Amino acid sequence: MQNLSATEIIDSVGPLGMAACDYLADAYNRHLNETFVVERKADKSMLTEADTGVHKLLLDGLKQRFPNIPVYSEEGRLSDSHERDNWPWYWLIDPLDGTREFVEKTGEFCINIALMNNGEPWLGFIFLPIEKQAYVGGVEQTPLFAQADLVWGAPALDEADDTVIIVASSRNVEHPRIKKIAQILHQRNNVVQIKVVGSALKYCALLGYKLAIYPRYGSTGHWDTAAGQALVEASGGLVLDMQGERLHYPAEKLINPSFISMSAACVPDQNLLVELFGMTLE
Repeated sequence: MQNLSATEIIDSVGPLGMAACDYLADAYNRHLNETFVVERKADKSMLTEADTGVHKLLLDGLKQRFPNIPVYSEEGRLSDSHERDNWPWYWLIDPLDGTREFVEKTGEFCINIALMNNGEPWLGFIFLPIEKQAYVGGVEQTPLFAQADLVWGAPALDEADDTVIIVASSRNVEHPRIKKIAQILHQRNNVVQIKVVGSALKYCALLGYKLAIYPRYGSTGHWDTAAGQALVEASGGLVLDMQGERLHYPAEKLINPSFISMSAACVPDQNLLVELFGMTLE
């Protein structure tokens, strides 16, 4: 890399991310009273002009700012994924994470930008276009939060009680395993709340609650999780596969296995991991 510090990278990427927020917010507001034109990609997932437009904005911006760091985007040439093995550093981005939420006009979509080092998340940004907010954190940077002015500070943490928050997607909330997790927590005398959150905003929720877990069953792409993993790990939390291993990003794969993310306050409770997932940490 260009011998840049995390602070220098944040100062450079922050304005680019906010420009992307403005682009998406404008597209979203224009279409609030219209029907979105939606295409289907080869994997049947949704694609809109907003996806491709913000992809180009971010691709051009990152290449201009960091000409020696490759950019790997969900809306780019995914067939070239094997090339990542040869990239000590690269950007892994999801220009519009939550296209379904964008189309369904829930407002729960975001922009994911992760800087990868040797295939692992080193720094992650999540930008919230509607709120004009941003989160960042990574290996050399504790989590930070900013409004549109990009004055960075520590994210607020709700420590009102010991309620365990289960963060889930709308498609996962009725999953039998989610219900089983809630049942086990109730049996442990925990107060439990299930919060349905769209896109990678789930990782922002993990930063906002003292006791929070995000179990994800089913497939996600690397671009869906890398930025959020950088944030959660920077806060002292964990993102583990169902064997209890840290979630990894091998170049020969694009899709993650099922996994569990947890806030820092959950990590010391080894019994919780055993009871919920049958896993122990070495």
